[in-house]
Amino acid sequence: MSRCLLTSHLALNPPEPGQFSFCKHPNAAAITSDHVSSGSNADAKTDGIPNITTATSQSPEQGPPLRHQFSGVLSKDEYFQFIRAIGFATLPVMVLGVLADFAAILVFLRMPTSVTSTFFSLASALDIGFLLSGLPAVGIPLVMGDAEAQEDMFYLTYVLYVSRYVTNTARKVIVCVTTLMSIDRYLVVAFPMRMRRLEHLRCPRLYTLIVAVLAFLLDVNVLFRFKVVQAPANGERNTTVFRVARTTTNKENVHLFTDLSLSSSLLFQYVPLVLLVVFNAQLVAVLAKHSRKMKLRFGGQSLECAASVQYSTSGGSSETDLPVVCLSIANETRPNSTTAGQSQKNEILATETNVRSVTLPSQTDGKMISQNHLNPQREAKASNAGKSPFSKLEKQRSVTVLVYSFLFILLALPNAVYPLVRKLVPGFGVFEREHYLVLALGNVFTFLDSVSAAMNFFVYFAMGSSFRKGVYRLFRR
Repeated sequence: MSRCLLTSHLALNPPEPGQFSFCKHPNAAAITSDHVSSGSNADAKTDGIPNITTATSQSPEQGPPLRHQFSGVLSKDEYFQFIRAIGFATLPVMVLGVLADFAAILVFLRMPTSVTSTFFSLASALDIGFLLSGLPAVGIPLVMGDAEAQEDMFYLTYVLYVSRYVTNTARKVIVCVTTLMSIDRYLVVAFPMRMRRLEHLRCPRLYTLIVAVLAFLLDVNVLFRFKVVQAPANGERNTTVFRVARTTTNKENVHLFTDLSLSSSLLFQYVPLVLLVVFNAQLVAVLAKHSRKMKLRFGGQSLECAASVQYSTSGGSSETDLPVVCLSIANETRPNSTTAGQSQKNEILATETNVRSVTLPSQTDGKMISQNHLNPQREAKASNAGKSPFSKLEKQRSVTVLVYSFLFILLALPNAVYPLVRKLVPGFGVFEREHYLVLALGNVFTFLDSVSAAMNFFVYFAMGSSFRKGVYRLFRR
């Protein structure tokens, strides 16, 4: 989900002498000192976990406990009110996203298959997995209450072994799939002839499977970092409570787990986001360049054109037996017979002829078609027939990918930059002066991730006419 789905636990269970809390990805829980090794400063701060010696065992000379030093812009009471409101806003967005993405997949299954539509279908399927795995982590605290959920064994177990692993890794795969889709669209538009010859290499399902396997394998170490343990009974309520403790494997391999986490973030989050921005900018430049060329080519032309379309079958020695269409377009502007001589008429009638060949289906073999008036727009449409990247359909796909990618970057960038800001800005981090503000922003980014996962259907519906027709056909049934 976001990097702090259970950050509310840090506020509900601030560090006391003998225990501390941590926040990493969608987790935060208390941990007893019996289960934590007293490593060095560097080791203790790894993975977002503060040093125990400085965070939990303060002497009287050091002043009040750390939990009384959170004097930032957001108070504890304000924080609780805020996360309650953002939780109730996130839950319906996630439910709506699951339904919308499922509807988008049904529409794409009934449409003609293309590489772009396959990428969109895969993105919607991954978003469904992302939202479904994150729903319990958001919904259970709203039903049980934040305090009760943070001490419940089922909730903590689910967050550790499902939310931290499946939800976060699925989000990384979604970033990679969006980047692959943007790269594919740029290559198709910028190098149409080469991509037509390399059509067999455009395998979105295979690429998505490879990325998903690598991402989940690299993040599997998350499952071995922490475990749910039983804490001392609560004397006031006489109930058994549970906490999250660091595993022995984690304590013995702190640097290894840190390197794996950093590698996963670089390979499947930061680098893909940079590539997504770069290739989207390149795609915009290519589309703008083509638009200028089309305006220069047809913008000032007011001549009527005549075209004759003649079909002829190719010989047996050629690679294909499909018919070839030759379009002959001639300038048909004639001067007035009263103002020009016969020689001038002949000269104008002999102006340059543009001949283009287009491969057509074999059913048209032997047929004759004549078009008396072919305007420049129809000429461009004929010359770009088939799989031209600049046909109306392909241009619409490119614009849809651009809009989808722009919104995706807009919603994903804060969550990617957030950890860097926490490290660079003094006092802006967990267990520091702006403790509650950091936790509140983590919940905001959870909401943004949910919006990003739920927006697919609405972007497709707004940008794609063929998708809208598919939606109408789907709901009519």
